[in-house]
Amino acid sequence: MSVDVRLPTLSLPVLSGDRKQWNSFKDLYLSCIHEKRLKDSVKLQYLLSHLDGDAKKLVSAFAITDANYIQVWRKLNEYYDKKKYTVAALVKEFIEQSPVTIPSLVALRKLVTTSDEVIRQFKALGEAYENRDPWLITCFWTSFTVKRVHSGLKSLSKLKILAFLSSSLFLSEDVMH
Repeated sequence: MSVDVRLPTLSLPVLSGDRKQWNSFKDLYLSCIHEKRLKDSVKLQYLLSHLDGDAKKLVSAFAITDANYIQVWRKLNEYYDKKKYTVAALVKEFIEQSPVTIPSLVALRKLVTTSDEVIRQFKALGEAYENRDPWLITCFWTSFTVKRVHSGLKSLSKLKILAFLSSSLFLSEDVMH
């Protein structure tokens, strides 16, 4: 026997352009709008009304038409559905937390809460992102510039250096994507 339950109306979050918001936004949007039987122009109106900031700028040139819906959705996915950039944003958030100079309950709670949130988001990205490799790779690339390379390596491009590191098993293909 099945019982129909009337759930309260769910409001979709607004995607402002923060890559860390993408997975939650995408999952909710897919289940609430994208997978429903609606005209594509109506889906596009819903989508655009839940974008702000950089996310809105990315697709602002598209008119609301049935034909543009798939293009806009594809463009957002191509831009935001890249785990390596989400990893970089998460590592940056973790590293750039304000230091606790004077121990207080509020400061310690903020540090622990932010740290836990970052760790949970890494787990949500999948098993490959729960180890130290994404952290090391992001920290390496953040601090790496060709100018810092020893003068004997100045002629090497970043791509050649990356190829060397990859062949040295320093970088794992599944961790970078």
